[in-house]
Amino acid sequence: LKLSDNNLDITANNPEQEHIEEQKNWRRWRGAASSAAGRYQYIRSTLIWITDQMGLDKSTTKFDQETQDKICIYDMRYRCRLDDWLEGKIDDKKFLNKLSKVWAAIPNTETGLSTYQGVANNQAGMSVGGALAQLDKIGQSGTV
Repeated sequence: LKLSDNNLDITANNPEQEHIEEQKNWRRWRGAASSAAGRYQYIRSTLIWITDQMGLDKSTTKFDQETQDKICIYDMRYRCRLDDWLEGKIDDKKFLNKLSKVWAAIPNTETGLSTYQGVANNQAGMSVGGALAQLDKIGQSGTV
């Protein structure tokens, strides 16, 4: 699941070559306004929390695309009920609203805005209709 190309963190240094332990500090060292990093823009505290939940060794696990994807899938299962959505136990709108509480660029279905609108520079990066269309496409393919 690729959330949005607009939210990829592209820098001169390649965070995918660093271990999670190094990654969680690198943006702070560079004076960035946010600690969000990586393909899914996890902030430092969430990255630490979720990798602890997963039992990942932060000093040896690379923050590469494969690891970032595993973190995202785990998070969607844990906080967003991914498996329930894939099994049809929750509908697209409910799932989208759960996703919107994790990722600021995903709109809330009731307002069309980011759940975190007004916090720093957060805003929805797509329309509700566009997000629901993507969920429908993913749901029909059966793969995340």
